[in-house]
Parts: sequence; C-alpha cells; structure tokens
Amino acid sequence: MSNSNYRILFEPMKIGSLEIKNRIAMAPVNLTNLYPPQEGTFPPRVIDYYVERAKGGVGLIITGVFKVENEVENYQKNGIRIWPVLTPNALPGLAELADRVHNFGAKLFIQLSAGPGRVARGDVIDAGFQPVSSSPNQAFFRPQVTCRELTTDEIQRLIEAFGRAGQMVAGIGVDGIEIHGHEGYLIDQFNTALWNRRKDRFGGDLRGRLTFGIEILGQIKRMTGKNFPVTFRYSIKHFIRAPWKSSLKPEGYEENGRDISESLAGAEILEKAGYDALHADAGCYEAFYWAHPPTYQPDACTIDLIRGLKKRVSFPIIAAGKLGNPQLAEQALREGAADMIALGRPLLADSQWAEKVFRRQETDIRPCIGCHEGCFRLPAQQSKPATCSVNPVC
Repeated sequence: MSNSNYRILFEPMKIGSLEIKNRIAMAPVNLTNLYPPQEGTFPPRVIDYYVERAKGGVGLIITGVFKVENEVENYQKNGIRIWPVLTPNALPGLAELADRVHNFGAKLFIQLSAGPGRVARGDVIDAGFQPVSSSPNQAFFRPQVTCRELTTDEIQRLIEAFGRAGQMVAGIGVDGIEIHGHEGYLIDQFNTALWNRRKDRFGGDLRGRLTFGIEILGQIKRMTGKNFPVTFRYSIKHFIRAPWKSSLKPEGYEENGRDISESLAGAEILEKAGYDALHADAGCYEAFYWAHPPTYQPDACTIDLIRGLKKRVSFPIIAAGKLGNPQLAEQALREGAADMIALGRPLLADSQWAEKVFRRQETDIRPCIGCHEGCFRLPAQQSKPATCSVNPVC
C-alpha cells in the first residue's frame, strides 16, 4: 500500500527480521477491567477490541500489559489480581487473537511487565499489599510506606519468568514481545539512579542499572530463538524536578530522574545488548501529563525529545506521544525523528484511523480530545472497561 501524501506512513518496515506492512502501531492500552480477575484467560471482548483495530489498517498491534508472574510481587487486593498475568490459560485466546489480526495483515506483540513496584495503587497497599522496588523507595501513592527491596534471587526468578512467557507466546503465533520498561514502573526503577541504589550487579552505573532489562532480553532470546523480536518501552526523560514534583517544560530545572543525555547512552547499551527496537515516550507517575498527554499538551509533544535517538542508534525507534494528527505523524517519519508512530487513545476514538488516512479521508477521523475520561478515569475510579468520550462504540 502507498499514498503519495502519506508515503512513509504506509511504507513497510522491519523490526528485526519481521516485516510490518506499514509504520502505524497500536500502542498498549490497559484493558485490565475486561480480564477475569483470577482465571487468567483471554476473553472474547478483548479479542474483538484488538481485531477491530487490525481491521482499521494498523500494521502492528501491541497488547496492553501482562505480568509474567504474580508470586514475587503478589499484586492483588482481596484475592483479586490487579493486572492480568500471562498463564497457560490465556494461550488459546491469545492464539486466536494472533490468527485473527494476521487475517487483516497486522502483526501482534504482547507487552510483558515485571510489575508496578513503587507505583502500586494506594488502595491495594491499604488492603495489605507490600510493594517492592529496586531499592527501599517510598511508595508513590503512599509515601509513608517503604517498598521492600527485591533480593537477587527474586530478580532471577522474574528473569526466568520472562523467558517462560516468551516461550509460551512464541509457539502460538504471536510475532514479538515488548518489555514494559518505562513510566517509572518496576523495570524503570532499576534503570534509574533516583530509584536504584543497589550495590550488586543490578545497580551501580548505567550499565549495571540496565542489567535487569538486558538479562530479561537474554532469557527470552534463549527460550525463543535470536530471531524472535523483542522491543523495549523506554522513557526518554522523566520530568522530575523534586520528589513528587514535576515540570511541563523540558528545561529550566535540574532533572532528578533520567535526563535525555543518559537516556541516549542507555539506548546505545540496549541496542548493543540485542533489543530489536525502542518504543520511546516521556514522563512517569510524577509527570503523568507527559506519559499520557492531556488536552493542554500540544500535538506531537514528545517528538523533539525523541528525535535525538536516531542520531545515536540504528535499530528502529517507535515514537509515542499525541501523534494522532496524520500530518504530524507523517512529518515525524519524513524528518527521520522516528521509524514508526504509535497511537493509543486515537485508536480508541477511531479504530479506522489508518484506513481513513490511507483513503485521504482525514476530515472523517473522530479525534481524541485528550480528556482522559473514558480511558483513564472510569476504569480507575469506577472499575469500568476502557471506553471513549467521543466514541461510545469503543
């Protein structure tokens, strides 16, 4: 497929040896409230949700997050799991999903996580959950609670769980894995000096702090083969100016989290380690409005932060961050700021985004307005499935 006005958006590309039909990805969107809390299955409503976006023309679908196990960090409240956990019970539904999105020419990656760490929900902590982290950090939502530092044995158990998860999904038609290493979640807590003060091999300098993510990659590749694509979701800048304080501006303060210069060096390390692509955004829980840009953030708000990656690494860069304007998405690719664009909420607002752009029906696209009402507030505060203020069919 090609379109002269959006030529690069509809060019094929490769992640590792995997060819993808265009440069439009569906970013992970948390569908936690659609999953049965205990069985770990992959329900039909979730399958239908992703298939609808595959019908709409995206080249790559990245699922919402799955924990690889729930023993080291037993993230649950009153016996109910908070995040879906990848178990053998999920495989029949996941295999069906892979087959169905392949029918529309899309590829499927599953996003895997070690867990929330210090950003575990406050109500879950109140119910007795003990949060963990790379070091004894204060819990984000309950600063009076100190997270338990993971032992090296527990870290190794998590690494092995990623390998088992990879082996499970690689055998049923899933095309690749994305490692959930951004936004201040547990893996990102290992990556970042602010939260990682360990003295063992999982801490220290930047290379040491990235060891957890690197060994996760190594274990997955050992279990799946070196040609099975594995990408890393990565915050290019945290925007933390002080504990529990953030900044809307990239400059004019001292970054307490990970700044761009260190993230560029980290990207080089991740590429050398063998990751097949980097999926970049910005922000963390302290700076939620960068990780999930609301109405007042400008379109393409992270692209100028991300574009420096292409000068430092050669593996593909997937850019996220309010790229629902087709002209700006194409421009980002044309200027070489990224190799692929990822859309999350714009595909909630209009599952046919890619098809409408290809057919030059841009004015028919139902735009995301950045309100966070159906995609964040209702799932978080009322335990409802994700929906969309401008698209009730979602």
